[in-house]
Amino acid sequence: MAERKRLVVVGGGVTGLAAAHAALARARELRRDLAITVIEEMPRFGGNIVTARAGGFLLDGGADSWVASKPHASALAR
Repeated sequence: MAERKRLVVVGGGVTGLAAAHAALARARELRRDLAITVIEEMPRFGGNIVTARAGGFLLDGGADSWVASKPHASALAR
């Protein structure tokens, strides 16, 4: 095997994690040794996507989970 390559992905949101996953898959396909480091500012990975439990409910939130330009979501909540 060739010398180990290093890849740094900045951002542990969905895009950064997908990029790291794709790079690792490609390295395996090419039989290359790859070390990946994902750097994330927040204390958890996942970016704006979050799942939480509150009041007995399971809540999913994300960048586009509640937008005023989508009135059907507000109507459903009412």
